Amino acid sequence: MKGAMNYREALRLRPVSTVLGIACALGLFLYFVGSQVWRSFSIALHEEHASGIVTGRAPHDLIPYRYSVQGREYSGMSIGEDGHFYPAGSTVEVRYSSSQPRFSTLTEPLLFPGQLVCAVVIVGGLFLLARHARRRHKQSA
Repeated sequence: MKGAMNYREALRLRPVSTVLGIACALGLFLYFVGSQVWRSFSIALHEEHASGIVTGRAPHDLIPYRYSVQGREYSGMSIGEDGHFYPAGSTVEVRYSSSQPRFSTLTEPLLFPGQLVCAVVIVGGLFLLARHARRRHKQSA
């Protein structure tokens, strides 16, 4: 049977598919994080303000809103400021990028990149602590 794959061939191909799966998942993650960081820096570097209107409520405490820039209407979704309630129809201050008006937020534009840096520092610190503990354990044995 030429078309059938035997057990050993299937095992040999498994690492390739695993590596490809991990590479695709990592690529999607980096695309998402990169696009969010790009969006945040674009708003921070070219920040303008507009008045927006809350259009409803979304899952995970996201606030959908719409705003207009130079007569063109845009919509966005953002987390809100802590402790504020945003009923539908209420007015909000929207921060947007003058170079890309579709990039907008209701909060500090560099909030997500700041959180990302904190997460990297914490995970990196935990990795270094684990590595140091492993070396000390090997030296004592």
